[in-house]
Amino acid sequence: MNTSAKQRQNLFFGKAFFSVFLHGIFTVSFLFFSSDVIAGDWVYLKEENGVKIFKRATDSRFDAFKVSTLISRSLSEVRNVFLNIPGHTNWIANCKESRLLGGKVPDKFIHYYLIGAPWPVKDREMILETESFFDTQKRRVSILTRAVNDPNVPVKKDSYRITRSHIQWTLEEVSDSSTLVTYVNQTDPGGDVPSYLSNWSSAGAPTETILSLKRLLEK
Repeated sequence: MNTSAKQRQNLFFGKAFFSVFLHGIFTVSFLFFSSDVIAGDWVYLKEENGVKIFKRATDSRFDAFKVSTLISRSLSEVRNVFLNIPGHTNWIANCKESRLLGGKVPDKFIHYYLIGAPWPVKDREMILETESFFDTQKRRVSILTRAVNDPNVPVKKDSYRITRSHIQWTLEEVSDSSTLVTYVNQTDPGGDVPSYLSNWSSAGAPTETILSLKRLLEK
C-alpha cells in the first residue's frame, strides 16, 4: 500500500484501526479457521430479537454456531468497541475478566478472558490469539481468534482453561450508519460439563453476546 493510500485509510479509520495485510497472508490465516468453523453448510435455526442463528456440524462433538445481526452504527463505531479489550466484559456473555497480555492491538495480540459458569462447574478461562484484517474494497473487517495454551500464564484458581476454541467476527459496512455483524464460534468447554450447560455455551452464549453488543452500541 503506498503512502497516499495509507493516509486515506487513517483519515477514515483513525490511527489505531485494523492493519491491512497482504491477500496471501490473509488466506493462510483464514484456512486455519475454514476447516473447523467457516466451511460447510450452515443450517438455519431461527431468528430471535433480530438475530439470525445458524448451526453447522463439525468433526468434534461440539457444533459450530453462527449469529448475525444489523447494528445501527458505523463500521468505525463498532470496531472501537472491539479495540477496547478490558471493555469486553460489558458485552461478551458471562465475561468476568478481559485483559491484554501482549502484542499490538489491533494487528496481532494475545488477550485473556475469564468466563463465569454456574455452580458447581468451574469458571472457564481462555488465552486468545487474535489477528484482524481489513478489506478496503469490500469495507469489511475480519477478526480471527483461537485459543492457545500459554504455560507462562498460570491457570487461575478454581477455573478450567479452554484450549480448543475458534472464533471469527466479521464487520461489514452496509451504510455510513449501519454495520452487519456476524459472529462464528466453535468452542470445546473441556472438563466435566453437564450437557445443558454445554448446549447453552455453544448456542445461547453467541446470541447473548451479539445482542449485548447491539444494545451497548445502540443505547
